[in-house]
Amino acid sequence: MFAAGCGGGPSGSGGGGTGMFSNSSLNGQYAYRLTGLLYNSNGSTSSYAEGGTFTADGNGHITAGVDDLVVGGSALATFTSVTGSYGVNSDGTGSITLNNVNLGTVTLAITLASSSKLYIIEQDPANTFGVAELQSSSTLTSTPTGNFTFRIHDQGVASRAGAFTVNAGTIAGSEDLLAGGNLDNGTGQPLAITGTLLAPTGGRGTGSFNDGLSTVQFIYYVVDANNIRILRTDSGLVSLGRAETQSGSFTSNAAFKGSYAFGSRADDSFSINGQNTVGVITADGNGNITGGSYDAVIDGTPVSNAAISSGGTYVVGQDGSVVVNFTTSTGASIQQIFWLVSSSRAFFLTNDSTKYEDGIADLQQSSSFSNSSINGQYAFVMDGFVNQVANLDRVGWISGDGGGNMNWYEGVNSSGTYNVPGTLTGTYSVASNGRATATINGLSQGSNDLVFYLVSGSQAYILQDFTGYEIIGATDLQ
Repeated sequence: MFAAGCGGGPSGSGGGGTGMFSNSSLNGQYAYRLTGLLYNSNGSTSSYAEGGTFTADGNGHITAGVDDLVVGGSALATFTSVTGSYGVNSDGTGSITLNNVNLGTVTLAITLASSSKLYIIEQDPANTFGVAELQSSSTLTSTPTGNFTFRIHDQGVASRAGAFTVNAGTIAGSEDLLAGGNLDNGTGQPLAITGTLLAPTGGRGTGSFNDGLSTVQFIYYVVDANNIRILRTDSGLVSLGRAETQSGSFTSNAAFKGSYAFGSRADDSFSINGQNTVGVITADGNGNITGGSYDAVIDGTPVSNAAISSGGTYVVGQDGSVVVNFTTSTGASIQQIFWLVSSSRAFFLTNDSTKYEDGIADLQQSSSFSNSSINGQYAFVMDGFVNQVANLDRVGWISGDGGGNMNWYEGVNSSGTYNVPGTLTGTYSVASNGRATATINGLSQGSNDLVFYLVSGSQAYILQDFTGYEIIGATDLQ
């Protein structure tokens, strides 16, 4: 599921932004993962998840690739005859065409955050978003080893997060699983997992683990020794995940300390991805949640700048799990379980029988943000839907001048129809806690409806906080 022609970015010529990218910026073998909706000939849609690898030669040619595809939860289909072409503009926008003997020609619009990472949406009659990452050539045939934190989202079925050790291809660890509205099968403690990780070939391998309830089978793609990406292959499920090397010592509550910016998605009875949330939560290192704030659109209804109340609590386990309990200014009592990748990063799920919610949290790199924190050009991707009718994907760049003025350039796919509105202008404002709001002329539906929670001046989670707009994403400084 990839992009058209080697002639340029979302508009075919780039958006006039800054940068020094070119075709040579895309050079090597990349692992990608995508998820979204395919539009069938009868007008219906099918959910799907996809992963694979492609090789770019630095001169506009895709010379090889492997594509793994699960549509509507049906059995995995793997295609190995993949070639194509690509083009990269100086501002990082571009396109990729993949010619696949089985799938035909697929068209992607891309924006590079760097030569190692690019965001993706599809330009064809499909709504797809994802990311591709440069694979380390030294780890393409090496079985990952060590301690890993992981997260897998089984669309509409389950959220899971945990930690495992891989030793000579053997997996052992534990996970928290929310399935059937029930956390950890009612045991009151994480489920033990055991399994196997087979050696990869060309950066792609297979594995499985069992948690006492079921067996999870998956393909994994090696990014490097510390990062693997996961496509679950069990029939009936549409699932993507990731695992990252776990580092640090989790011997006390001090392992979880500071303010963490986060983004999460939830499936519920309203819709797949029917709830989207961004925010910041602050822990004092002594077991207390001292505050925070969040923005969400819950079943189409916005919750803007709600407070996370002080007085919450948390406990860090030696396995890196962190059980967090807090209340909000909306009156909600929330329990979330974080699994630490390190003291500065975590995967988490929400213990709530009405939804399947999971996400990522990153320690903020500043104690006080301002308008100057958004300064430069940022690659971004966003995905979601509007009023449960129009499915929407965006990719492109955002630039801030450090003084409150913003430009926005995107390619947008609305229910399978792709277009480029051009470069849009607007304004933004950043609060000291890293919550930023922006109004973009020609895109915003209301004043300050675009909300960013900054991890740093280089990274943020984004939400369009407006009635009916279930659209969330992320951005990285180019």
